[in-house]
Amino acid sequence: MFLGHVLNHLDRFAAQYTSQWAIVVAVTANLQGEAAAWAADLFSDHAGELADIGSFLDALIARFEDSTRVQRAEAEIVGLKQAGRPIREFIREFQRMAGHLRTWPERLLVHHFRNGLDKELRQACIMRGVPCRLHDWYKVVTELHTGLQELRSGMGDPAPFQQAGGKPKDVGDQFRVAVPAATRGTFQCFRCNKSGHRAAQCPMSMGKGSSPGLAVPTVQRRQDVTPPWGADQSRALRQTKEGTPY
Repeated sequence: MFLGHVLNHLDRFAAQYTSQWAIVVAVTANLQGEAAAWAADLFSDHAGELADIGSFLDALIARFEDSTRVQRAEAEIVGLKQAGRPIREFIREFQRMAGHLRTWPERLLVHHFRNGLDKELRQACIMRGVPCRLHDWYKVVTELHTGLQELRSGMGDPAPFQQAGGKPKDVGDQFRVAVPAATRGTFQCFRCNKSGHRAAQCPMSMGKGSSPGLAVPTVQRRQDVTPPWGADQSRALRQTKEGTPY
């Protein structure tokens, strides 16, 4: 009945309105009850239907003349899942369905929006803490979704360490440090104090015809040193060691 009066009025006086917006305002001013509350929600959301009278009337008809519309919208919004899609696409679809459920409290809409998010994004929202307002949820999930994507793009598998020849090197090889070989010491003769040979090979100690490898250092005893005992005692002791039986 109401829609019939609206269409009749537009046929007669549409030319007197300066814009589509003015026609929508005139129509909504005559709405009452649930229809008036529905129109007020459209104004608060700056809905696109307010810019054109045809779109507004289509939304009005769909809202109040389709008895099964609410049941379908409820079933769709409960089963709506992000399922790996970009978050902006998920938000647009959720807003479209929520537009048919303007009588629902915002807390209930937030509940179903949160449950529809992917698990990783939902946990990030819970850890951050989001007020129970749809507008805040739309903003926060968009920021977190962008941050998670940047984090994933920066976490690539590390490339194996490459040698000069191009073969992958074991991970442990990256931390091995090459230890230079110890410098060989230079021999120094204690007889002549010259380097390059041992005392056994010293030219000063080698006799005539002896080879350097077999040279043995000799100990010279002074001939003028007299033993502490007498010559007779030394001779007797030597004879005892050589031939005297015990």
